[in-house]
Amino acid sequence: MIMKISEFIVEVLKQHGVKYVFGLQGSGTAIQMFDALGQADGIDYVCTLHEQAAGMAADAYSALSEGLGACVTTCGPGASNLYTAIAGSYYNSNPVVYIIGQPPTGVLSKVEGLRHFGYHENNLKIFEPVTKYVTQILDPANARYEIEKAISIALSGRPGPVVIALPDDITWLQIEPKNQKGFTDEINKTLLSKEELSSIVKMISKAERPVIIAGKGIRAAHAAGALVMLARELDCPVAPTWGGKDLLPYSDRLNAGSFGVQGTRSGNFTVQNADFVLAIGTRLDPSETGTPQGTFARGARIVSVDIDPLELKKYPKYGINVEKTICADAKLFISELLKLLSFRTESHKKWIDRIGIWKTKYPVFQESYYDEVDVNPYVFIKELSSVTDTDTVIVTDTSTPRNYLFQAYENKAEQRTYTWWNYACLGYGLPAGIGACYANDSRTVAALMGDGGVQFNIQELATIVFNNLNLKIFVFDNGGFANIYHVQNNYMDGRHYGIDREHGLPLPDLLKIAKAYGLPTVTINDNKMIHDTLKSVWEMKGPVFCLIKLPMSHWTVPRKAGKDPIEDMTPKLDRAEFYSEMIVKPLD
Repeated sequence: MIMKISEFIVEVLKQHGVKYVFGLQGSGTAIQMFDALGQADGIDYVCTLHEQAAGMAADAYSALSEGLGACVTTCGPGASNLYTAIAGSYYNSNPVVYIIGQPPTGVLSKVEGLRHFGYHENNLKIFEPVTKYVTQILDPANARYEIEKAISIALSGRPGPVVIALPDDITWLQIEPKNQKGFTDEINKTLLSKEELSSIVKMISKAERPVIIAGKGIRAAHAAGALVMLARELDCPVAPTWGGKDLLPYSDRLNAGSFGVQGTRSGNFTVQNADFVLAIGTRLDPSETGTPQGTFARGARIVSVDIDPLELKKYPKYGINVEKTICADAKLFISELLKLLSFRTESHKKWIDRIGIWKTKYPVFQESYYDEVDVNPYVFIKELSSVTDTDTVIVTDTSTPRNYLFQAYENKAEQRTYTWWNYACLGYGLPAGIGACYANDSRTVAALMGDGGVQFNIQELATIVFNNLNLKIFVFDNGGFANIYHVQNNYMDGRHYGIDREHGLPLPDLLKIAKAYGLPTVTINDNKMIHDTLKSVWEMKGPVFCLIKLPMSHWTVPRKAGKDPIEDMTPKLDRAEFYSEMIVKPLD
C-alpha cells in the first residue's frame, strides 16, 4: 500500500498501541503529521498550547499507560522548546518518540560549523545527550528502517526518548513500506546464570531482616505483579522508592513505607536495620541513600538488579557497599528467581511485626495537625487519601506538594502516583495531568502543584477546559517558593530574595486566571474545610481548580538533615528511644 511517510509513522504508532499523540501545529512536518493523524482511525491528536507541554503530556501518557508515548512539533524553536520534556523522558526512563520538523533538504546546512542555513533549522546534536537515538530521514528509501529502528530503541533495554527529524519536502513523498527494508531488532536477552541466582537465594534464605527495595524500573519492565508475587513468596517487606510508591497499598503488611532524605521513619528504620537488601529497578540515588552514601544500609549485604550496566558500575565511585550486581530486566530476573525458590521461612514474621510497630509508632501524619487553624499540608494529604478511590491517578509537579504526597499519601490498591523524580522541573503538573487523563480514560486524575510551578505551563488550563478533562487541579498557594524560603532561612541568615511578592516574585491572582479560562474554582482556607471541600470536588464532573491557602512556614517533617544517616531524621528522637529502635549500631 502506497502512503506518505507521515501516514506510515501513524500506522507504526498504532501498531505499538498509541491512541493519542500530543503536539502543536506549525510549519514543516507538523502539517503532514496532523493531517495523517486527523484522517486515521484508532488514533487521535491532542493539541496543547506550548511544545514543552505537549512533550510532557506525551511523557506522562507513556509512563501511566506503560507503553510508548508520541509527540509532534514543528521545526526550529518549536523543536527546541521540547528539550526539557525530552530530557525528562530520558532521566525518568520513559519511551517517547519525539517527531520534529526540519526545513527542506535543499536548504539544510552543508558546511561543517555553519550555524544554520535553512529557516528554522535545528542542529540535531543538541538532542543527542538526552536521547537514546536521533535520526533525520533524508532518503525516503530508508524511512521504514529508521522509523522502526528509532521506536525499537525507545522501547528496548532501559527505555527512553528518541527523536525523528523530518525535513519538510520528505514528508510529502510517498513510499511502499512493504518494499522497503525493515528493522529487525537483534535482541540479546541476558541469560541469568543459575549459579548466580542460586547464590542470591542462599543470601535470602539466611537473612533474618531482608527487604526488597522496589524502584520505577519495576513498572518500566511491566513487572509490578511479579514484584508483589516475589514479596509474598518470600514474606519479605518492601521499601518502595518514590518511583515504586504505588506498587503496594500503604496498608499492606509488607509495605515498610518510603525511605530516604524525605522518607518515613518506618521505611528508613527498615532499610537501615536490614541485614539483606535486594534493590530492583532503582539506581539508589542520593535522595534515597542520603549522604555520605556509605552510611546507607551499612549492616546489610546489598544486591542491585538493574538493566543499565552503567548504573551498576557506579557504586564503588560513590562508596555504596553493593556486594553483588545483576544486569537484567527486572521481570526476567524476578521470574527466574521465583523458579528457584523452594523454601518458605517463618523467620520474617518477627521482622515484619517490628516494621508494623514502626509504622504505627512513627506515622508521618500527626493527629495534632488537625488542631491547627490554617491549612496543614499533611492534613490535606491525609484527607486526600481518604477521599480518593481505587481508580484515582495522582500526578504532581516537582514542587513542594510532590514531597508531601510521596512521603505521606496512603495509597490504595490499583491507585497510581507519578511525577518526575529524576528531573525536578516546575511546570510538569498540568501537562502531566493532561497526559494522565488520556492514558486512563475512565479514571479521575488529580494534579498537585504549587503556586509557583503552575505558572510555567499555565496556558494549558485552556487545553484542559477545551477537552473537558476529568482533572482535579490542586494548587498549594503559600505565596511563593517554600523550599527556597527554608534554604535561605537555614543557610543565608534569613535573607530572602526572589521567593515571594515581598521579595520580587511577581505571582498573580490564580483564582482570577482560572476563572478567565472558564474553570470552576474552589478555595480551601483552613483545616476544617478540607474534607467536605475535597468530597465536593470529587463529585463535580469535569475539571475543577482548587486553591489551597497555607503558610509558607511548612516543610516536610521528618527529614534528613546535614550529614546525618537517613535513620536519624530531624526532628531528632530522644537518644535513648532512638538507640532502642536501632538493631544496627548507630553512627553517633
